[in-house]
Amino acid sequence: MTTAETNTKNPVSEEQYKYDDVSKSRVRGMWARSGVPHKHMDSAKTIHETMDRDSIWWSTYEYILNNLGKDSGSIFIITGKRGVGKTQMAACIVRIMCLTFRSASYRRASDMYAILKATFDSKSSELTLIDRWSEKPKGDDNKSRLMIIDDMQDRANSDWESRTLNQIVDRRYGNCLDTILITNEKRTNIQQTIGPSIISRADETGGIIECTWDSFRAL
Repeated sequence: MTTAETNTKNPVSEEQYKYDDVSKSRVRGMWARSGVPHKHMDSAKTIHETMDRDSIWWSTYEYILNNLGKDSGSIFIITGKRGVGKTQMAACIVRIMCLTFRSASYRRASDMYAILKATFDSKSSELTLIDRWSEKPKGDDNKSRLMIIDDMQDRANSDWESRTLNQIVDRRYGNCLDTILITNEKRTNIQQTIGPSIISRADETGGIIECTWDSFRAL
């Protein structure tokens, strides 16, 4: 799968969701804990409401969104140059996940590895973190049905980083939890930087999505 080719005519609408105070509080909590950058968080609702439904950005976003949450452990790899709206797409996906009471988390690859490295000199365990990021959530325990790892191109590509990424993605796949990896690299480079095992899983369960349009702002 190289680009999204479908454009569903029934996009998710906020009108579909009617919440009592408890539900609203739960959604706000999930959204606040998601880790989405504030800039993209603030824009997500407006973009969802105003984006041209015939644009390639929207059809790509909707294709990915419609293939998540099926308990199949979908893996998507989103590639494309800077400025095409990959992170904003991730924010909009996380927002809809939260609105439908499905926990989601966003983190940059460099931040994820920094958190793991911090366990080296502490009483906490690297494996404990990997387990927490890979287990099925129960209620509001902060475990994520969808995990998004952005800026994959900023990795050092060490053996430890590659092995750790494989552990996280493979365990999530085994537990039927969805994962999205985002990179600025060209598709021809990701075989080496992300690795054949993850790419094979993505081909099986989700896809490699190339954002080939020129600019998000020009859509």
